[in-house]
Amino acid sequence: MNRARALAALPLILAGLGCSDESSSATTNAAGSSGSAASESVGAGGAGGAGGQNTGTAGTGGTSCGDLESDPENCGQCDHSCMGGECAAGKCQPVELATDEGQVLGLAIDDSAVYWGSVELEHVMRCELPGCPGGPTLVVSGNGGVTDVHVDATHVYFGDRGSGVGAVRKCALPDCAGGPVDMSVGLGSPDHLALTNLAVYWGDTLANQIAYCALERVAIPPVVLSLGEASTVDLALGNEQVLWSIAATTPGTGAIRGCYLPDCPGATLPVVEGLTDPGRIASNGTSVFWADQGTTISTCSLPDCASGPSPVREGLSALSALAIHGSRLYYLAGGVHVCDLPDCATPAKLADAPASPGVLVASDAIVAWAQDGVVSMIAAP
Repeated sequence: MNRARALAALPLILAGLGCSDESSSATTNAAGSSGSAASESVGAGGAGGAGGQNTGTAGTGGTSCGDLESDPENCGQCDHSCMGGECAAGKCQPVELATDEGQVLGLAIDDSAVYWGSVELEHVMRCELPGCPGGPTLVVSGNGGVTDVHVDATHVYFGDRGSGVGAVRKCALPDCAGGPVDMSVGLGSPDHLALTNLAVYWGDTLANQIAYCALERVAIPPVVLSLGEASTVDLALGNEQVLWSIAATTPGTGAIRGCYLPDCPGATLPVVEGLTDPGRIASNGTSVFWADQGTTISTCSLPDCASGPSPVREGLSALSALAIHGSRLYYLAGGVHVCDLPDCATPAKLADAPASPGVLVASDAIVAWAQDGVVSMIAAP
């Protein structure tokens, strides 16, 4: 079956496969991208950036919209809100949302809140935007360690390591009324998730497999897409593809692999092989980007990296996370940084951050990250 026919048949395929008798349609993912109920969303995000028209500059002092140097609702330019943070010298300042959250493997954003999961504390938490004025609130407790987290317009989806048996679960927003629903059960450790408007995909680091289930199904075994995928590091969605990074077991054996949505018709694609130490990955739909060796961001064109990989940023320190939203690439490397694609020629530092592993996600309005049990956010530039 060719890709066009596979995609045309996608609603029928997913209706009979995978993972609630309830209907669920994904309209936004962690980066705020949208999709219809009849097509796959690549999750690359919408138009980047936040704020309104620039009718003043940070050096002009008082304007018709306020003091651009210090007004948190008009910071640096008119109508640029700091989303609960302070404005200093025309730049928005970060906001600390939560501390002592242990290991956070997943963050998600929608129009009203930031969500995260804690492995040690076994829960999904939520902070209202802007700025988490009432403090974090509990969405749902897990059964043994919450991993990655995604949201759409109606539900939060999360991986749960369980007590020896893992699951991919969901519950209704905003407060999980009615409790969580097991979408797919009998798993190992579903640590890395990717969400479309029809299905949730994950990498199981104990079962060494990539799998998925349809959003309309409940409590059944997963549909396995690829076996033998040891040491999956991260998942992302590309142009009609699900992509995953594989850690190197010996030097030069790291890889980026993928297959076509919805159910990997044909063989797994070796998108990039022979990598030293690939980590987190991200995609804007036409290219895939990845962190390598904690020092380099590289990229190549989808679907098969035919022209080979090329570096985007080199000589970084403690590079641990990437996120793409619209035309911007955000990365965590001893700070939170942003640059414009495709060449990332003039990166800017948005906030200080520790030189430690973390996760990162971006939307039109904010950038959020988690390191060392601390969850933070800053207004998008």
